[in-house]
Amino acid sequence: MVAEARTEHVQRPEPFFGRSEFYVEERRGSVKRHNEFAIYDGTGSRIGVLLQPVSVAMHFWRIFLRSSLLPFRFVIQDGQGRRIASIRRGWTLLVSRTEITDGSDNVIGYLKHKLRSRKPRLKIFNGEGKKIGEIAGTPGAWNMDIIDREYISFGAITQDHRGDASAIKGKDVYRVLLTREALEGLDRQVMLIAAIAIDRLLLENG
Repeated sequence: MVAEARTEHVQRPEPFFGRSEFYVEERRGSVKRHNEFAIYDGTGSRIGVLLQPVSVAMHFWRIFLRSSLLPFRFVIQDGQGRRIASIRRGWTLLVSRTEITDGSDNVIGYLKHKLRSRKPRLKIFNGEGKKIGEIAGTPGAWNMDIIDREYISFGAITQDHRGDASAIKGKDVYRVLLTREALEGLDRQVMLIAAIAIDRLLLENG
């Protein structure tokens, strides 16, 4: 009797998130039916986009309910239009959590949002439920720290345009920069997905 070979699905990090520096276009104005925000690398080259589709029904509910109560979904696509990650939340009245998924819609992490002294604090967890870090600070001035599980900063979200990104000078963007490698594999990817989408996350959790 010949044993059949079994193949297991192994979640691997997406190469797109192998970078340490990103620039992300800020939101401008109110939420529309189709919301698109460009993502650039450290040289200022456009490498992808953050999308937030909003249905007609959700537009209707936004008239009566706070955004923090409503479902949402963000999608990150690479330069070829391939979906590589998403962030989603159901109705918070049903105690839904905010999940982070890979390009195949597998849950690889989730986050919890808290306000502390008017400073937002996002706690980031991996797919196994282990806390891997936080994002905290002041978004209005784009002065936020990316913190590891030992509460030591290993990155920042700022409006600092130094470096080689002269192509995006003058644009409304924020910079996501990892200053050291505190995480690896999918944990690193989950943290970067949350950092790239921080502007939209803070709006929907406001």
